[in-house]
Amino acid sequence: MHTTSNKYKHSLNSYKEKNYYVGKLDVKQGVKLLMITPIHPDNGNKGPCPLTPREYLLNQTHVDEIYIAGAPLHIQDTEDSLKVAPLVVEKSKWAESRGYDAVVINCMLDAGAREAQRAVKIPVIGLRDANMALASWIGEKPALIYPRTLPISKLPEDEDKTLDKLLEEGRASIEDQHADVLIPNCGYLGGLAQRMQENLAVPVLANFDIALKLAEFFVIFNITPRHAWGMGMSSSPLQQFLSPVGTYIRHWTTKQKLTTCLSYFGAWIKTGKRIPYFLNSAVNICISMFRKVSPSAQNY
Repeated sequence: MHTTSNKYKHSLNSYKEKNYYVGKLDVKQGVKLLMITPIHPDNGNKGPCPLTPREYLLNQTHVDEIYIAGAPLHIQDTEDSLKVAPLVVEKSKWAESRGYDAVVINCMLDAGAREAQRAVKIPVIGLRDANMALASWIGEKPALIYPRTLPISKLPEDEDKTLDKLLEEGRASIEDQHADVLIPNCGYLGGLAQRMQENLAVPVLANFDIALKLAEFFVIFNITPRHAWGMGMSSSPLQQFLSPVGTYIRHWTTKQKLTTCLSYFGAWIKTGKRIPYFLNSAVNICISMFRKVSPSAQNY
């Protein structure tokens, strides 16, 4: 049997690289990221503060976190998301002026991400967009899961209880809806992804960490996405309704839906009818008032 020595393999690879690869790739060193958490700081410190180092990021990558004074304590629905969008845009502009290379919006509703992408030249990455894009590459039926009986403020109090609730939701999505990728539907829950995956038969995405790594990737390779990708807001109006926002809308009263619907129509008109996100969101809420959506619609 003919064998090839390691020395020959090395020289062959070197020959190929020398003779076939064209050009030189310059990558950025020392990435500086800003994570915007679009809620009011509970301790009064809005930042920016250095984020605890992440082992999966390059050694020269620095991440700061900043909160938004005057924002809601939690982003729970599209109405909250709409309220903070101008504030997210303001912080994104500030980040660009201070030399940050990219912004990550720490919210699974991608609050203000679309508006910020139009306002600055640096990448703006939303948790939902990043994770739905990755999910669409590794599976066909992604599902967003959340421990529905636990309010956001209670999630950190008992990690094991939160994990048990998430596993319960995850198993239901796998068995009833045939989900093949799971995404925790809150930025606070990404740290439980590995423990969930150990107990379930499908990949579970660490939403927060994936968005950070993707932002670093874009900066290193000088890529600035200018539109939604994956299965986020670039989808059709009905698909948008079945998005993470839709999981909240289903539980709204008619009054809540009408109020938010009018707010979106008003925002669309005030922006000169240039941002279709506002119009699409208003249409989605109208659809929800007249259309009964099955639970399996969370997988799209």
